[in-house]
Amino acid sequence: MKIFVLISIVLCLYAVPDNIKAQKPTINIDEVPAPLFRDPIYDGAADPTIIWNDTEQEWWIFYTQRRANQKLENVAYCYGTAIGIAASSDRGRTWYYRGIANLPQSDWGHNTFWAPQVKKANGKYHIFVTYIKGIYNNWGGESRIMHYESADLQNWKDAPLNGVPSEVIDASIHRLSNGEWKMWYTLRGQTYASTSKDLDNWKKIDKKEVGGPAHEAPVVFKWKGYYWMFVDPRDHGFVGITAYRSADATHWEKNNELLNTPGLRPDEFDQGRHADVVIEGDRAYILYFTHPGRRFDINGIEIRENTHAYRRSSLQMAELELKDGKIMCDRDKYISKSK
Repeated sequence: MKIFVLISIVLCLYAVPDNIKAQKPTINIDEVPAPLFRDPIYDGAADPTIIWNDTEQEWWIFYTQRRANQKLENVAYCYGTAIGIAASSDRGRTWYYRGIANLPQSDWGHNTFWAPQVKKANGKYHIFVTYIKGIYNNWGGESRIMHYESADLQNWKDAPLNGVPSEVIDASIHRLSNGEWKMWYTLRGQTYASTSKDLDNWKKIDKKEVGGPAHEAPVVFKWKGYYWMFVDPRDHGFVGITAYRSADATHWEKNNELLNTPGLRPDEFDQGRHADVVIEGDRAYILYFTHPGRRFDINGIEIRENTHAYRRSSLQMAELELKDGKIMCDRDKYISKSK
């Protein structure tokens, strides 16, 4: 009888983990390190997006793997980039490098991937990423958005993307309350959008959604009853992040500016750049990158240098707050907990 009971207990113990694994653990924002992650290959992690990997039971960050530690002319380190992957199995306390996303290319040779965003929909993972054929020493090249699908975030295949204009960058995807999907992207320094019912076929909205000063890298999320959009302003050296708010994900009003002054944690002596946001319950965490080695003149303009220190970048994470209707981020509140 005792042996039967013991065997039953052992079988129950082995039966439980599948149920436990199905529960996505929350990020422990109080224990995330600073910097959150530095790419160990090229030291140029940028443009991050974050998602929970059901298969591996880890948080995965996909990012532009800039080649910051290579001796390359001008901005060539920003081209020829793959999409790197960082992973954490302990609620964000530690991160390690998993490799690069296996994204098919339609062109032979060494090409460029930028600014991924990953979503899960209809039982599959989808990645939308900026693609440029070849490598350039100066800003240029014909960009377009590519769409891939995967069952496990590791093996990707081409997926349709019809109706999205060419020469756009930095796609951000969000599902609206009516069930439709909406994609925002940068076109000539302004934010435009397209809508879709299936993620494959899109209809362009001719009117720009956010105009004004030149900007890029829109990311949209819903939190506290509103849609929010973060963009990177291009004026004065990409200073911080500009936040917009909308009740309908179409009409936007400027709300606040975030991460536009240096922080105190390691690798935070720079503004926050090109962010993503993860929502957990009523809490929201912003994931962004910094250029901690850059120097600025008396007017706040970057002093351009062709050095590893100038090019390198780090990923960081902090919590968003809503005070008196304004979205805010105090990254210095974690200073005593950073490594």
